[in-house]
Amino acid sequence: MKSLTRNQIRLLLAGSIWTLYVWISRVFILAGDDRSLRFKAVHFVLAGVSIAFGLAIGWIGLSARRAEKPSVPGH
Repeated sequence: MKSLTRNQIRLLLAGSIWTLYVWISRVFILAGDDRSLRFKAVHFVLAGVSIAFGLAIGWIGLSARRAEKPSVPGH
């Protein structure tokens, strides 16, 4: 498998952070809204899926970042 470049890793991590920030913020905003239950249910599901994708791309980015760092002998 081809390893990721540093810019690709940064892009994955930035995308993960942005996605988590947007959707977690949206969940808190939505919780206090006077919207219908259907509207909230749909958007909570969307938030859950988006947060899961954000965590997944963050995990991939962090794994790639750890794999590129040389290990320190004795640690």
